[in-house]
Formats: sequence, C-alpha cells, structure tokens
Amino acid sequence: MVMTLVAIVIVTCFPLPVMAQARSSLTTDQPLYTLRDKQVLLQGDGFVRNGTYAVWLRSPIDNATHGTGLTFATTDKGQIPPSISLPIEPNATLGTYLVSISNSTKSDFAVARAHYGIWGTDKYVYQRTEIVKAVGGGVLPKASLKVTIRNPTAAFVYDTTIAANETGTFAATWKIPSDAMPESYTVFIDGVGSYDSPNAEFVSLSKFSVTPALLNVAVNVAPHTSYERTQAASAEFIIRYPDSSEVVSVKSGLRPVALYAGQLKTEDLSLAISGMTSGIWIAQYRIPQNASLDVNYKFLMLAKAFDDGKGNTGPGKDVETSRFIVTSATLLVDSASNSTRYQVPFDTLTTYAQVTYPDGTTVTNATVRAWLNASDSTMNATVTRDKADPIWIIKYTFSWGDLLRLGSWRLNVEATDIYGNSGSSFLEVVTEPYTLLEIAIVVAAVLLVARWLLSKFWRRLYLETKRSLSTFRRSPNSPSLGRYFSNSPVTPWIRSSFSLPRYLYLKT
Repeated sequence: MVMTLVAIVIVTCFPLPVMAQARSSLTTDQPLYTLRDKQVLLQGDGFVRNGTYAVWLRSPIDNATHGTGLTFATTDKGQIPPSISLPIEPNATLGTYLVSISNSTKSDFAVARAHYGIWGTDKYVYQRTEIVKAVGGGVLPKASLKVTIRNPTAAFVYDTTIAANETGTFAATWKIPSDAMPESYTVFIDGVGSYDSPNAEFVSLSKFSVTPALLNVAVNVAPHTSYERTQAASAEFIIRYPDSSEVVSVKSGLRPVALYAGQLKTEDLSLAISGMTSGIWIAQYRIPQNASLDVNYKFLMLAKAFDDGKGNTGPGKDVETSRFIVTSATLLVDSASNSTRYQVPFDTLTTYAQVTYPDGTTVTNATVRAWLNASDSTMNATVTRDKADPIWIIKYTFSWGDLLRLGSWRLNVEATDIYGNSGSSFLEVVTEPYTLLEIAIVVAAVLLVARWLLSKFWRRLYLETKRSLSTFRRSPNSPSLGRYFSNSPVTPWIRSSFSLPRYLYLKT
C-alpha cells in the first residue's frame, strides 16, 4: 500500500520530463537551408499536451546550446504548433546547427533535438577573379556530396565531389576567371545522408552574381622631379585584379593616361607593359623642344579609364602621379678638330661641330658661335654651316701676332636653338713655333753656305785675274800694251772690281 502511494505521488508530481523524454521527437521542415531562406520551421510531437517548452540553439561557432528566448505551448495533441520557427539572419554563420527543446528556460534538458544546416556562398556578388566559397553544414558526417556551378547559360563551369567533416560541415572553392560571363550563377549540392537521416537524399541550390572586375591601380614608380626638353618623362602604374593577380592585357588602341600641364590636358598616352607577367604598365611622354617651362606636369589615369580587353575596368577613382617640372634642354655640342697641335703662323685650325638634343635628335635650327682663348686674349673664329649635313665648320687661321700667345689655347663652341635651348663644349689645342724655327735655321744655313761659296769664288777669280795680268805684262811681244795697262786710267777700276775683302787676302 505504501509503495503504491509513492508511485502515485511520483507520477503525479513529475509527469512531463518522464513522458516527454520517452516519446517526443523533433525535426525541421528541411535539412538544408540557404541564407536566402527566411526561417527554420520546427516540427515535432510526443510532448506533454498544452505544455510549455523553450527552444535552445547551438550555432557552428558555439560550444554549447544557448537559449533563444523562444517559447511555445504544445497543442492538445502534444505537438509543436505550426508557427514555431527560428529566423535565419542574413549574416548567419554557415554550417551545422543543433536545435534543442527544453521544458525549462534556465537549463537545456534536451527533451528533443534535431540538426539542420545553413549553406551558401560567402557573398552574394563577386567580381571576376575573386574566389567563390561554397560553405555549409547539416550533411551526414564524413559523407560525400557533389558541388556544381552553372553560369547564366546553364553551362557547367565547376563540378567536384567533396566530403563533409565530422560535424557535417563542407567547403568548396572556385576562382572566377577574368573573362567569366557576368550575371547570375547557380550552385547545386546533392548527395545522400543528412545529419539526422543517413539515407535521406538531398538537393539544394544557392545563387550568386558575377560582375566585371574593378581593377586596382596604383603608382608604382613616380616620374622624376624634373626633365629637360626632348627627354622622355615616364611613370609606372601597377594594375591588379581583385584577387591581387597581375593584369597583363589591355584593350586595343586604348590611351588611358593623360599628361597634364597645369590644369590643361596636353596629350592622351597609351601604356606599355613591362614584362609579360609583371602587371607593371609604363606611360611615357617625349617632351617637345618648345614645352612650357613655368608649369607643373603630371600623369593622370581617370576612373574606369583602363580596360583589360575583357570588360574589366579601373581604377575606382582617379590616380595621379606626383608633379614634375620641365627645364630648357642642354644641347649636346660634339666638336672634333683636325689636330690638337698647330704651327704658328702657318696652320689653320679646322673643327667640325654637330649639335643634338638630349634625346639624340639633331638640331637643325641652331645658331653656333666659336672663339678661342689664349693668354688672356680672345680671338673669334669663323663658323659656316655645311649645306649638305647639319654640321658646322669652325676655322681660325693663325697670324704672326699669335707668336706672342704660344702654348695652350682653348676653343669654345656655343650653340642655341630658336626655343632658347643651349649648350657648349670646348677643345684644348697647343700652338707651337717649331716650323718657323726650322725654316729660320734652314735659311740661315743656306745663307752661310752661300756666303762661304761666294768668298771662295771671288778669291779664286781674283788670283786668276792677277796672274793673267802679270803674265800679260811680262810678255815680250806686247811691252807697249803692258805699259798701257799699267798707265791706263781704268786699271784702278779693274783692280777694285776684282778685289776681295781685306780679311780674305792671302800673302803671296
């Protein structure tokens, strides 16, 4: 009798836990959900009729269940009312969820439990080259499932089979090509075995969209702070896709970079790639001979100005380089002389000069002047233009007065074009009097030899003449003639005409 009363008391005082734990069941209206779904509908029966229960939940990032704040009263048949559901938040974590029913709001007594999964892509919209991540849960642990992706034309672009882990969670990735078709894509998963039903087949789909990529553009190498006219100013841009891979193609004929002089756009420029895989693009501008000198220049790529030829454009906003200035060109004057040593006053200095811009192009409209400096003196040289070639001929003829400035001379050549660009060069030459000295020595030697020869000639002539006169006077056949010559008034003239200098007489 006592035992019967105890049993009645136990049954009367504790009816709900004992009966619910033995008979209650819980399911969801479907095993897999996507983020596009709004709610998870709870279904179940076997609960205490008209009893009050609380819903507890464990998400993929929780270690234990927690109260959701949702309570309900069962029907008079012990069933969960059809309106009881859990909301699916737009940013809900993808994976396997555990929902638990407890007859307490303070502790999870787990009267009934069920699993479901939320899966989908990590974003709704992707740019080309980004990676699509299809992640979810609710699948039978360690089971395999198939993941396929179809493009807007229903063509398969991705097809693979993967395995869920021990929590029923799975993940698959697909990198969108840079030329992928834009608009809506569909991801399908299908297999056998949900978390709570090993033999249940499932098929679920989710969607995402693909848009052309917005290219990331940045200045890789800025231009120098200054350039001379005719030099090539340049800047490097590095262009990447959203996944940070390099852009290596460009739409044909595109000129996406503008050169600005102050606020005025002067020219649209094309880009040339530096290496086939670097993603570095070079803009280059040859500065004209008459470019303005009083403004700041810059390279500018306007937003969406670059196109890789596949419809991917960038940058998202204007990208401009640092400023630089332009200075007058320093003309390169290349002078070449026919010699470096000259003999005064007989030689003529001849020099050929060619004038070029810093970029190597020849200056055809230059004004060239030249002068020489020696011993604090300045002498102008004559400059003429060769009619056939852009070459200037510089000449200077040395004079007797230059004997006062022997030694090192400096030839200065200066060129200026019609735009104010200028340049100069110089040559060092040496002037010498050696040829003149050689000539003087030779002349002196010739004179000395000639004088010596003449002295011998006159002495010999004198002696011969004297001997002949002596012989004539002694001749017996002409005594009167001898006397005549002896007494003739011309005899002194003859003697003086054939006489030699006193210091050349020899004693006889």
